Amino acid sequence: MKKAKKRPNFLIIILAILAIGIAVYVFYFRNQDSTPEGPVVISYAIKDPFVTNVKESQKLFKTTVVLGINDKKLTEYLDENLHIIRDTILFIVRSLSEEDILRQGIQEELRVTVSKALNEALQIDGIVTIYFSDFVMQ
Repeated sequence: MKKAKKRPNFLIIILAILAIGIAVYVFYFRNQDSTPEGPVVISYAIKDPFVTNVKESQKLFKTTVVLGINDKKLTEYLDENLHIIRDTILFIVRSLSEEDILRQGIQEELRVTVSKALNEALQIDGIVTIYFSDFVMQ
């Protein structure tokens, strides 16, 4: 009879160790796999669209821009300097001709150009990309 009592205790210990192992895997290793790789990009939306004349044309160009930033703390600084952001972007898009706007790859070129220009104008390095939610010429 003594052997029968030891076996259930041994089984309970094995099941407890197995349960602890599963819990450690689920809460520790699984959470590590789900963390995003690379830098986190935070969206900073500029509410008003940019509308300007197209260079040497009667047409208008309209775009809505969202900045991709690498630090949430920058949002307050960007709010305070929205006039610089708008001026810098308008200066760049105002220089575009119809051919420029229709050219393949113009949005990617503008992502690089505008990001670099804004970082210089604001004396920061937190703007990592630009997203366009509209890009229309009429």
